[in-house]
Amino acid sequence: MSGWLTDRVNRPLLLGTIYIVRSFSFLVLMQVGTSYEMLILFAFIYGIFDYSTVPPTASLAASHLGLKIMGLAMGLISGGHALGGALGSFMGGYLFDLFARYTEMWWAAFGTAVLAGIMVYFVKEDRSRRGLLLSPAN
Repeated sequence: MSGWLTDRVNRPLLLGTIYIVRSFSFLVLMQVGTSYEMLILFAFIYGIFDYSTVPPTASLAASHLGLKIMGLAMGLISGGHALGGALGSFMGGYLFDLFARYTEMWWAAFGTAVLAGIMVYFVKEDRSRRGLLLSPAN
């Protein structure tokens, strides 16, 4: 669905909205407690919206940087994502040691995702640049 939408709507608007909706999954996570159903709801929401960022991100990288270095760009994005995940894991443990709870970490994750969504709204949409024109999939 995300790939289909990427071809048809404003990509920065789509990606920013995905980030912001994904941020709300952290609010669900903070309410899990001992509820297995809430944990499944969080996993479902986060999983769908986490992987739905790939098509608009790849499309924006291609149109802004060019197809010739898109692979490098996506590799660097993936590497940065992995480093961010490692830092987030470390900070989660560090903050748990300080406060004996994860609440601060979930709020930081929520705020970071909202901030990322807002920042993406400022990316310029330009599909015609570098020869990338909208063509319908068969």
